[in-house]
Amino acid sequence: MPKLIWSANLGEYVVDLKESPDGSQWAAAAAATGQIAIFDAATGEQKHALKGHALGAHVVAYSPDGKVLASGGQDGQIKFWSPSSGEELGRCPGGAPWVTQLAWHPVPNPKTGFYELVSIAGKKLRLWDANGAQVRAFEDSVATVSDIAWLPPFDKRELVSVCSGNALVLDAENGVVSGRRKLPNGVLVLSCSPDGKWMMTGHQDNSIHVWNLRGSTEAHMRGYESKVTRLSWDSSGRYLATNGGAEVAVWDCSGKGPEGTAPLMLAWHERTVRDQAFQHSGSSLASVDEGGFFAVWRTQVSGRPPAPLFHGKLGSGGTVLRWSADDKILVIGTESGWIRAIEII
Repeated sequence: MPKLIWSANLGEYVVDLKESPDGSQWAAAAAATGQIAIFDAATGEQKHALKGHALGAHVVAYSPDGKVLASGGQDGQIKFWSPSSGEELGRCPGGAPWVTQLAWHPVPNPKTGFYELVSIAGKKLRLWDANGAQVRAFEDSVATVSDIAWLPPFDKRELVSVCSGNALVLDAENGVVSGRRKLPNGVLVLSCSPDGKWMMTGHQDNSIHVWNLRGSTEAHMRGYESKVTRLSWDSSGRYLATNGGAEVAVWDCSGKGPEGTAPLMLAWHERTVRDQAFQHSGSSLASVDEGGFFAVWRTQVSGRPPAPLFHGKLGSGGTVLRWSADDKILVIGTESGWIRAIEII
């Protein structure tokens, strides 16, 4: 049964949550005040309250070695922090008023030994090292960039950026476009499968788009109740979970992919699902809705309608959900600012 381990209060809408690589901390960002707080993972005690970003924060991201916490927000800045001391290490201009996404490359640049971070601000994509020095400014996108992702295998140092109508594969070594594909308009979110075979995008028109990155196959699946804003892969790259209404759709991407197949529909929530995530290593999936209810599912079910293994209520609408690295604890942020750490036994 679920067991509440700790609660902490950020003060207002939790827009992002990230666990440190060593599992000792959680960083949380507040949407309106821009505050960023670092909490002890075992107790929920607030270790550092960072000034964050004027007008609001959007995203936090730990470097893979855990030595730097990066953040972005509505002041147009990327800020670099020491997770251990809370000290601001530096700041850099993202190039536009809002910095909306940050993504660290999983391995250091073999030439410099530094981990590198890509940022989105409007049409601007920029690459930074862990010291906050700009490595590269990519050519401006034709439209506002919605999302970015580093492409497996990571030794190629390629990333995908998506905007309305376009997806670009960019070579981080020299900044050139190494691939280009057309996308339906209204793209909101992007995710690549862990095995590097599939790229999925969620769209404003209640649909998802599927690419086979190893071939020319693509498909467009419609019929969601609402826009698709969250995409989550299981660790094998076989299953993809999507929101887009009160149900979670789980697509089987094995073989030729999901085109022409029916997803497993996880139906229990009564309000729109805001986030869902597979365990890092296991097969369980967690979901949280705007009404403040969460559920944990076993997705590999046949012969009967799936039902939650566990479920519970948070007290206010859920905003973001993460599994701890050991897959034992769910950490969930809410509209009211409360963060709940829930052990799943």
